[in-house]
Amino acid sequence: MNTNLLNVLKQITSGYGAEVLNDSRRVKALFADLAKDEPKPQKNALLACLEHGFAAVLRDIPAGGRAACKASLAERLYREEGLADTLCNDTLDLLEAVVCGEVSGAERATNRFCTACGVVLSEGARFCPSCGAPADSNPAKSRSQPAPKNTSGSGSPGTGYGLNSTSSPKFVDPQSSTDPRFFEYKSIGIIERGVRVTKYTGTDTNVVIPQEINGRPVISIGDQAFRDCTDLTSITIPPRVTSIGVQAFKNCTGLASITIPPSVKSIYYQAFKGCTGLTFIMIPSSVYISIGAFSCCTSLRPDVRADIKRRFDRGVGWW
Repeated sequence: MNTNLLNVLKQITSGYGAEVLNDSRRVKALFADLAKDEPKPQKNALLACLEHGFAAVLRDIPAGGRAACKASLAERLYREEGLADTLCNDTLDLLEAVVCGEVSGAERATNRFCTACGVVLSEGARFCPSCGAPADSNPAKSRSQPAPKNTSGSGSPGTGYGLNSTSSPKFVDPQSSTDPRFFEYKSIGIIERGVRVTKYTGTDTNVVIPQEINGRPVISIGDQAFRDCTDLTSITIPPRVTSIGVQAFKNCTGLASITIPPSVKSIYYQAFKGCTGLTFIMIPSSVYISIGAFSCCTSLRPDVRADIKRRFDRGVGWW
């Protein structure tokens, strides 16, 4: 863990309050002054975590569940931001130390870091174990290498949200869609530009997420976007959505059934946790199901439970 960056974050939260971690752009601006000498890949990885709202997620998770949560969030960073595994894990450890006040090993001596990809370099290493860059060009004080192309900080569009043009999902009639004004959203994507729904502000019980908002396709449902919408009874997901975020539908106790379109590639940590009224869900066979995605869904039909357990690719911990 980069103790210098950890101390900078503690300084920022001490001066501006913990809520500053919900504003990645402000943290990025503060980094320009307070963390200008720290490895750019590490700063970009941390900003990506803040942009995804991981600080709020970790703050909400009990201590006993954080290891599983961090594993899921690291998987998301790897899949959607293209970051190295080691960098993902180290960044989340650092964020946990700041958000939860638990250092857990952060007091060890400052390591050398690869300025090309941001991973920790072991003592005496001649080359980076992740990207292969020569260690001689990665001394602790050297910050000259550029950030990886697939990283993104606040204010930059993220990556990893492609449009699935080969699928044939059920058509969503734009005329029947819920008014787009009830959806907060963020523009994302580089090649295929789209939007991520970040919050639903309406009161409808039957919600049809529009295919487009402001002329751009909806391609992601963000973290906690529908969390605690207890009156929600049905949700229609548009055919270009590729991911359902962390705790996106957590505690939607009135939700009875849902069909996941073929375009969806990932259902993330605790996406449907606590949906106690959920009895049926149809999930395409290729979907990645993260840890705890359907935990505490006590009304799921036995055949649906069995299917999810069979396909859960980590093998343990989903329940």
